[in-house]
Parts: sequence; C-alpha cells; structure tokens
Amino acid sequence: LLLKETDERRRNRPKRVVPTSCSYSSIQMLRLDITARSHRDISSKLREATFVGCVSRHRSLIQCGIELLMIHHSKLSKEMFYQLALANFGGGVNIAKLGGGIDVVAAIESALSLDDSNINCDISTEHHNINGTHSTLAEQSKSIATSAKLANEKLAQQAAICLGDKSDMLKEYFSLSFEYKEA
Repeated sequence: LLLKETDERRRNRPKRVVPTSCSYSSIQMLRLDITARSHRDISSKLREATFVGCVSRHRSLIQCGIELLMIHHSKLSKEMFYQLALANFGGGVNIAKLGGGIDVVAAIESALSLDDSNINCDISTEHHNINGTHSTLAEQSKSIATSAKLANEKLAQQAAICLGDKSDMLKEYFSLSFEYKEA
C-alpha cells in the first residue's frame, strides 16, 4: 500500500515546468544562462529522488535509486525558486483590479505638493523685495505657492508621460496597466 501511494504521487508530479512567453531579452538571457549551467544527470536524479530526512538545519538526505545523497536544501531551494520565478515571469494572473482606476497625474501632483505648513507668513507684515517694489509677505508666499504648483503640475505630466512610454514593460513586470482617458 505504501509503495503504491509513492508511485501514484510520483506519477502526479509535473515532469517539466514550461516557461511562459516573455519578449524581454534580459529574461531570455537569464533563462539561457540557467540552461547552460544545468547538469542533465543531477536534474534527473533530483526529479526522481525521494526525501529521506533532515541531517541538520541546512542539509537533508535524498535517495536516488540505490544512491543516498546529502544535499544543502536551503541553497537548492533558493536556486529552484529562482529558476521557477524566471520560468513563470510575466505569466502571473491579475491579483487585484481597481474599479475606476487612479488618476496618475493627480496622484503624482499630490505627492509633489508642498506642505502648506512650510509656508508660514504674517499677512500684516510688509516687505520690500529685491527690485525695490512694495509687497506683502502674503503676496510673495502666494506667488511662491503658485510657482510650486505649476512646477508640480509640469513634473506630474512628465512623470505620467514617462510611465505611459514604459507601460508595456510595467504591465509585463508588475501587472500594472495604464489607460489614456481624454480630459
């Protein structure tokens, strides 16, 4: 009964992980590097191995046919998960979708906006500026705030354009998609 159960579990194991399609050359190069570094006999032994038990915090025994092998399971699992991540890169499912989406420009502007508490002014105080013209601190701080707002709007527009230009990469790498909506 125990032997039959082990054989049934072995039959249900996938024989090979099929990589997802990915057009990025960096991912393709990393995948090729893994293939070049792989050793067919070791891969075969690991695929057919049976776990025997732990020897220490980092080492375990596995049985491959009549051989009993000691492996460094933390290093092996790190490499295996790296290979699985590369093989499945870009093949993830959408985890969450925002109903109406986010206005990216407004979000960036909000992040860039000056904190009003940093612009402290005494409205009743008058001041002569460098040009010798007469103005209040309130007028000057309003002018500074307006300039900062315009600069933030321009930066937000530039950042949104940059994100839009990189939207294909952001979708594949992080499952972030961007839609352009007319104002």
